[in-house]
Amino acid sequence: MSGHRKISDEERKHIKRDRERERRRKIREDPEKREEQREKEHQKYLRQRKNKQRKLVSEMTEREIRSQRKKWRQYTKSHRDRLRLRSSENAHVPDHLTKQLDGRKEHAIKKSNRMKLKRHREKRKNEAKIADLKKKVGKWKKKYSRLKKSMHQNKNVAQQTSSPSVSPGTRVQQIIERSSIQQKRVDGIKKQLIFGETIKDQLSESYKSLSPKEKKVFRKIMDGKIIKKYKLQRTCSKVFRYTKTRVVEYSHRNVDVKYQKNRRASENRNKIVAFLQEDVNSRICPGKKDYVTKNKFTYQKRYLTNTLKNLFKEFCKKYADVKYDPGNVVSYSQWKNIKQTYFSKRSQNNVTSLKSAKIIQEIEISDLLTKFEDRLPLFLAHEGRIFHQYKAIKTLKQNMTNEEILIHCDFSENYNLKYAEEVQSYHFGGSRQQITLHTVVIYSRAHENDLKVDSFCTLSESLEHGPGAIWAHLFPLIKLYIDNRVKLLHFLSDSPSTQYRNKKMFAFITNGIYSYFPELKSNTWNYHEAGHGKGAPDGIGGVCKKSADRTVAQGSDVSSFSQLVEILKANCSGISFLEIHACEIEKFSDAINKAEVLPFKGTLKVRQYVYLMNAVASKTANSFSRLFQQNIQVYMSNCFEIMCFLVSAWTEKETDPVEHVRRCLQEEDMESTVSAMSKRSKYEDDNTLHCQSKKGLEKIEAVRMILESNDDGDESETSEDENSDLDIFSDSDSFS
Repeated sequence: MSGHRKISDEERKHIKRDRERERRRKIREDPEKREEQREKEHQKYLRQRKNKQRKLVSEMTEREIRSQRKKWRQYTKSHRDRLRLRSSENAHVPDHLTKQLDGRKEHAIKKSNRMKLKRHREKRKNEAKIADLKKKVGKWKKKYSRLKKSMHQNKNVAQQTSSPSVSPGTRVQQIIERSSIQQKRVDGIKKQLIFGETIKDQLSESYKSLSPKEKKVFRKIMDGKIIKKYKLQRTCSKVFRYTKTRVVEYSHRNVDVKYQKNRRASENRNKIVAFLQEDVNSRICPGKKDYVTKNKFTYQKRYLTNTLKNLFKEFCKKYADVKYDPGNVVSYSQWKNIKQTYFSKRSQNNVTSLKSAKIIQEIEISDLLTKFEDRLPLFLAHEGRIFHQYKAIKTLKQNMTNEEILIHCDFSENYNLKYAEEVQSYHFGGSRQQITLHTVVIYSRAHENDLKVDSFCTLSESLEHGPGAIWAHLFPLIKLYIDNRVKLLHFLSDSPSTQYRNKKMFAFITNGIYSYFPELKSNTWNYHEAGHGKGAPDGIGGVCKKSADRTVAQGSDVSSFSQLVEILKANCSGISFLEIHACEIEKFSDAINKAEVLPFKGTLKVRQYVYLMNAVASKTANSFSRLFQQNIQVYMSNCFEIMCFLVSAWTEKETDPVEHVRRCLQEEDMESTVSAMSKRSKYEDDNTLHCQSKKGLEKIEAVRMILESNDDGDESETSEDENSDLDIFSDSDSFS
């Protein structure tokens, strides 16, 4: 007797639908039941209306009305589809179509049977494979358990053998029983093994009774070449129970220090962690999400109650006994370019290339301190220049006259044009059009007490950031401020050598700018210290980009240069925008590139470039004020346009700085530098004079002749007080 076939879910649903259909049919045919059913539905409707589960159209919101009408349309469509299907089922079907349908049905049944047989065959094959694999797995499991059991037994025997309470003869006998040695060779091997075990026990017993100095000698003996050759150092340390030592140099004596890897470091680390986790030094976060998981351990976050500097002082007071060995090895991470060899699929060869990788460097504390001390002067000089620069900029803004303007400029990062909706290939692709943004803040003083600040942003489709592009962006702004009263321009920028600080910029500041603005008497260009060039222009660039991105986020496109300019003008009312065309940048670039400019050695050390037309000025270098007050003298000649530095310690009594430079160079305890850079504007040849230390005494006469050739030298001298406003950056690396 065959069992009952299991009913599928689909068949169960079909039976249930048939029963419901039959029940509704009986209700429709019986008038009393039909009225009773209608009354139930009416009461249900009233309950839903009372509980506000069903609303009238007048009570619905617009969104609910749209949703309900959408459902009604779906119900109506499904009802009409059912009626259409029912009418098509009752339609007359021709006999020839019935025959065709029967043939297709038979073909489908045959195909289904074939596929069923194929599935059964594959199933039987897979079951056979699974059974075979299970058999193999069981076999290897059994082998693994046997091997594990034997290793465990051998380990126990080895521990018993190495026990000092067991005699050498017993240990040798156990070793022989475990090994498969022929009986005729047992006696010779046994004697040798007993000798070795006896020597080991005797040495171990003698080692315990030695003094510390004798133990030191014993360890040196046991650390010989033969022990190292057969790599038995660890075995010796286990047998005689001593630790490896290393020698650390303390000033002029050698001290033996026990070497246990990371033990001292881990102890100090645990002390520091315990100290910082105290409630006095940190407070725990109460939130359930304020935690950190590391190495599968969860720790609640803690916030320090004081600065690390103050906590370090408290730690030193609490743990005064913690001392650090200068010979201890510490590690730190450092990025380095290392050579890596890999197989190239394109060339089918091994290729070696440089790649950046984070390398763990190990160094002794004493060497690390030495390296730190070597680099500290550079860092302190860097910090000193930063401090003085910020102080000098602030002083300049406070003491500016109405004849001066300060132009603070910087290139902002190029802006990528965007669309509100983008396809994936464009969004992640590299074909976006970029726009150059050059931001400028200009400080001027219309009256004595009013400092006026104006913000500008010049935009261009050209992506050039060189000297030609810089002056093309700056000239329209300078024209807005240049009039008969403005005689001095101060420029302030960061110091990239490809943009603002290079020989082409020096040459254009010296000669080019005065051909466009002849009313100017002098100008200075001041360079921020490396890494500290952020300022007000960067804020202008950030505001412009955020305004454009906000417009894109609201659904508008920023797809062209003109569209970007219109959006920025509409949204950034406090910033003035100007368009710079590519032809203007090309014009300035051609004019700058035509001139043959000699390279200036020491460009990267220049912090300030000063140009004075036909004038003598002085600049105080405050960085040398501890020894003496230094002055930088700038001399100009009409004929050769010579720029000459005389860095000296001259006093008011010495009216001739050249004679004073000669005297300074002859003294043994002082070194001054005389650098002269001359450029002949009317002739083809260029002359460069450079005189440094005592070897340049013969150059002094050449400098004197050049200076005396200036007819207006006496009339053009200006005092130190009159030109003190040129003291922007006090640095010996200034260049004029």
